[in-house]
Amino acid sequence: MRFFGWIRLSEHISVKADFQVPDDLYPWVWNPETGEKMLYPTSGGRSELDLALPRATSIVIVFESSSIGEKFQPFDFKREGKELSGVWKLQLNHINGETEQIKLETLTDLIENSKTRDFAGEVIYEKTLTIDSNKYQYLNLGDVQGISELTINGEHIGTKWYGAHIFNIKKALKEGENKLTIKLTTITGNYLKSLSDNKVAQNWTRHQKYNSMGIIGPVTVI
Repeated sequence: MRFFGWIRLSEHISVKADFQVPDDLYPWVWNPETGEKMLYPTSGGRSELDLALPRATSIVIVFESSSIGEKFQPFDFKREGKELSGVWKLQLNHINGETEQIKLETLTDLIENSKTRDFAGEVIYEKTLTIDSNKYQYLNLGDVQGISELTINGEHIGTKWYGAHIFNIKKALKEGENKLTIKLTTITGNYLKSLSDNKVAQNWTRHQKYNSMGIIGPVTVI
């Protein structure tokens, strides 16, 4: 078993790895969340792998005697897609009970907006898009600071809290208009910084910088 981790939050990397293992073993990649495993493609010999590591993620490679199974397809992060530009509607559900609706002409870091710099809670991003459902398979949220949960046309697609926020949307897309909803859960640190009368909050946060929040993007379909 081999474990690889990449802790950077802002970039993906690709690594060429050559393992010293017996010739009769084959590489499998294991998903630690689901327990699923897939046969990992090799480059050259069975022990030579091109490993794609998304930001803030890890993978587990296990060499086994079996060579029969579903093949793993590493995502090509250099693939260009269609950016979902234009207005986004945001519903802000603050942990203090307050709610507010705003619009963003362009996706941006929430700490750059005075209305959202001290926010903590859930941000619901909504957008309607019209695309060729046969042309695209993935939705890439780009730079995401928080936990994202994607719904398309009322169907829950998945949740991402680490690594690349990329979702397979092929089965959920339909011809014509598609309603895109992304629920993002933020950190609480920026809100705690705003509680000037709370000695405990100030003790923990007064020396800290504001941390990025939200879907910064670019959001693309691929």
